[in-house]
Amino acid sequence: MKNSLHSLLGALLSLALLNILPGCGHPVLYGIPAQRDAATISTEPVCLYFDREGSLYPAVQDNLVVDNTVLEGKNGYLFDYYTLNVIPGSARDITWQRLSAAYGLTPVAISDDPTRKAAWRVLQQQMRQRFITRFNAHLKATKSDMLVVLVHGYNNDVSAAAWYSAIERTVRRRTPDKRIQFVEIRWDGGASATALGIWGYAQASMYPVGLALRQLLAGIDQHDLPVRIMSHSTGCPLTCIALWNSTDALSGNGVDMWGQSYQDVCMQPAFFTPQLTHLRVALLAPAMPYSHFNNFFARNPANPTGNSQYERIVFGYNTHDQATGKWILPAGFMGDTRLGVHPEDYCPNVVGQVQSRPGTKVYQVDFTAGMKRAGTRGAHGVAALMQDYPAFDTLLDTWLTDAIPSSNAPGLRTCP
Repeated sequence: MKNSLHSLLGALLSLALLNILPGCGHPVLYGIPAQRDAATISTEPVCLYFDREGSLYPAVQDNLVVDNTVLEGKNGYLFDYYTLNVIPGSARDITWQRLSAAYGLTPVAISDDPTRKAAWRVLQQQMRQRFITRFNAHLKATKSDMLVVLVHGYNNDVSAAAWYSAIERTVRRRTPDKRIQFVEIRWDGGASATALGIWGYAQASMYPVGLALRQLLAGIDQHDLPVRIMSHSTGCPLTCIALWNSTDALSGNGVDMWGQSYQDVCMQPAFFTPQLTHLRVALLAPAMPYSHFNNFFARNPANPTGNSQYERIVFGYNTHDQATGKWILPAGFMGDTRLGVHPEDYCPNVVGQVQSRPGTKVYQVDFTAGMKRAGTRGAHGVAALMQDYPAFDTLLDTWLTDAIPSSNAPGLRTCP
């Protein structure tokens, strides 16, 4: 009887949360910082800003700065901000013409919804291609030895990814002989005082933003340049989506992207997966299920050699992580985040899959003991994980350097 009562109370709590929490989130609006930071790629670090739909914020002259107040009224969609109510001669039409001209395009008369969508896709493609062209030239001019890409998770408002600067300082200290180019990805994963309230919001956003990041990574023309990606929380599945066709995690659900499904869009030639030969990925507090790795070898186009091309994937997790563990709720509630708290999933479902072909090694660094010692048992954030210096050193060395960690390295876990 007691178990039945507990089950009933749990079900009622779940229903209440499902009905109340999804309305708690609001879009993250990058109008002002995008204009300030993305106007040139000669800055250090380079910052890229994406809305919840994967649209890149423009980096153009002052008279085209995105008005955050108006954008919020469009629920954070740049597509609607620029292309709704574009009546010939109207203020919106003038803005649309200026934006198109700023990226070297002849403005299209937006007469209906299909035209609107097509025109926006062409503009976004031009914006991404311009960045890729200039960024490649920048990498060559600066003779960069390494590219480091940082990807935050959801519930990050404009100034919330404070761990970026801490990681950048740490990486520079550990690699003083390297010329490193940092790229900070800022994406609208939603913001809310209640994390669960925007979980569904973030899940819907990670797919289009992941594909936008994919296109930028695939555009790097120095395929042998060492590239290191560090992602946190929901940024981890976003990174998977960027690097391979991560479809199994959808569990039969479709994600609409510009009027098409993710499954269809990810196979289009415009979204070929990156062909990088010295890529390593660090996934910290991964808010994701292991099913993202079912598709690890699903690339577009398929790699004819069968070699994964990606050197190392390093996981950092805390089995008491309150965010990915969902506090008193199951880790699979409102989006599966088991990899953040269930190390038993790694060996059979991640390591076994990824290492089934030669080319990639998987490493796991357990921060559980370190977080408990630091008095932050339920820690989820990168800054907290960095307090466990021995384990974080293990993760950094494995991710950054060619050193192979010893079997007794702090925090290192191996499969039987």
